Amino acid sequence: MNSHPILKATFSCLLLSMWPAASYLASNMKNGLTVAYMLPIIMAVCLASCLVVLAIVKTIRQDKHAQAIYSWGAAVALFFCYGIVHDFLDGYDLGRFRFIFPIWFGLFCVGVVLVWKLSFRPEGKRALFWGAAALIALPTWQIASQSLALTSSARNFDGQQPTSGYDQTISDEAAEDMPSVFFIVLDAYSRADILQSELGFDNSLFLNELKDNGFFIADRSRVNYTATLLSLSSTLSMNYHFKSGELSNLATLAQVIQGHNEVTRQFDALGYTYAKATPSHWFASKCSNVEDICISPAGMSEHYRDLMAMAPVEHFMLMVAPKLLQDLFNLGDVTLFDVSERLGQVRTTPLFLFAHMLIPHAPYRYTPECEYLPPNQSGTYLDNLHCANKQVLEFVRWVDNHHPNAIIVIQSDHGIGNFTGTSPGKDWLYPGLTEQQFDIKAANLNVWRLPEDCKPMLRNDLTSINTFRIVFACIHGTAPEMLGDEFFVSNYKSMLIRPLRE
Repeated sequence: MNSHPILKATFSCLLLSMWPAASYLASNMKNGLTVAYMLPIIMAVCLASCLVVLAIVKTIRQDKHAQAIYSWGAAVALFFCYGIVHDFLDGYDLGRFRFIFPIWFGLFCVGVVLVWKLSFRPEGKRALFWGAAALIALPTWQIASQSLALTSSARNFDGQQPTSGYDQTISDEAAEDMPSVFFIVLDAYSRADILQSELGFDNSLFLNELKDNGFFIADRSRVNYTATLLSLSSTLSMNYHFKSGELSNLATLAQVIQGHNEVTRQFDALGYTYAKATPSHWFASKCSNVEDICISPAGMSEHYRDLMAMAPVEHFMLMVAPKLLQDLFNLGDVTLFDVSERLGQVRTTPLFLFAHMLIPHAPYRYTPECEYLPPNQSGTYLDNLHCANKQVLEFVRWVDNHHPNAIIVIQSDHGIGNFTGTSPGKDWLYPGLTEQQFDIKAANLNVWRLPEDCKPMLRNDLTSINTFRIVFACIHGTAPEMLGDEFFVSNYKSMLIRPLRE
C-alpha cells in the first residue's frame, strides 16, 4: 500500500475536523474563552477522526481509502456549518428547523459528494489538501494574534489596577462584630420609574415590602456603564476602568468579576469567608478558586452547547428530546433559593456573598412563581421579574433568621435596554442619545439595608461605582471616599466606549 496519499489525506482530514472548534475558539477568545479550555475538545476531535480513519483503512477497499478519508473530513466540517446556514436563512423568515434542516442537509450531501469526486484526481487531492490548510490557517492566525494581544493587555491592565484607599486595619474587637455582607446582582432589573414608563408595570408592592423591612430605595440610581462586563467590574474595583476607545480584551474584565479585584482582596484581608453564586455558565462570572465557596449550576458549559448549535444537534434535541437537553446542560440557573440552602450549611462568619443572578434578563426561563420552563418554551421579562421579586423576599427572610445584622445590597448591573420605540436599539453610541434614552439602559434597581449609623451615607441618586466604598466605610466606621459620577455608553458587540457627554 502506498502510504503517502493516505497520510496526506489523514492530515487533511484532521485539519478539517479541527476547523469547527478552532473557528469557535478564535471567535470567542475576546469573550474569555481560552486555548486551555478548548484544547481537550480539539484533541478529542482529532482522536475520534483518527479512529474513523483506522476504521476506513480496515473496512474499505484499498483504492478507496484516500477518497473516504477526504470525504469524512469534509463531512465533519460541513456538519458544523449548520449554524451558518441557519443564521443566514433565519434572516429570510425560514427559521424553523423543518425548513432549514432539509436545505442544510442537501448542501451537506452535495459537499461530501463533490469532495469524493474531486479526491479521485491528483489535482483534486492537491486542491483539497491546500484548501484544508487554508481553512485552518485563518483561525490559527487569529488565535495566535489574540493570545499575544491578550497577554499584553492583561499585563497593562494589571499595572493600571486602581486602589480604593480603604486599607485600614481593624481591631480584633471590631472584627468580632463585623457584619456579613450580601451583594445580590439581578441582571437587567430596571428602576421602578422605567418599568412604569416603558412596560406599564407598577413595582411598588415589592419595593414597599422591602421598605417595611428596613431597606432604603435609591429611586434615582444609575449604573456608570451600560454593559454588564464594564458595570460589574467597575463596581468590584470601586473605580472607573475605561473611559473611551475600544476595549479589545474582555478577558481582563472577566478576571475582575471572577474574583481578582479590590473588593474581594479587602474582604479577604478582613478575614471574611467569600461565597460566590454564578449564573448558568456565563464565562465572566464563573468561579475561579478565589472564592471559599462556589455555588454554580451543574451540567455542561455554555460553550459545549454553542458547539452543538453549530451543528443541527441542539435544534433536533429541542424538537424530539427537550428534557434530555435540559438534563445535559442543566439549563436552570442557580437561584437565591439554592444560595440560601447552601449557605445554611456554612458556620463561619463574617460572610461576603457575591451572587450574580441572571434573572430577569433573557432568556426568560421562569414563570412568575419561579417554575422552570422547558427549553422549548419561553416566558416574559415581567414573568421573570416577578420570580426575581419572589426570590429576593424569601432570601431576605432567610438573612433575617441567620444573619440579622448583615449588610444587604441588591442591585442590577443595568436596565432593560430595548423594549419600546423610545430606545435607540443597539446603537448606544450614536451622538444624539438623550438622557431619557440613556436611563432606559442605565436606570437600575438599587436597594440597601445598612446599620442605623451608616444610613446617612445613602442618597437617592447613588451610582454603582461607589457601592463598596460605602460598604467598607460602614464596616470601618469612617466617612466614604466617594468618586464623582461619570457615565459611559458602549456598544456591547464591539465594546466601543465613550462618555455620555463629551
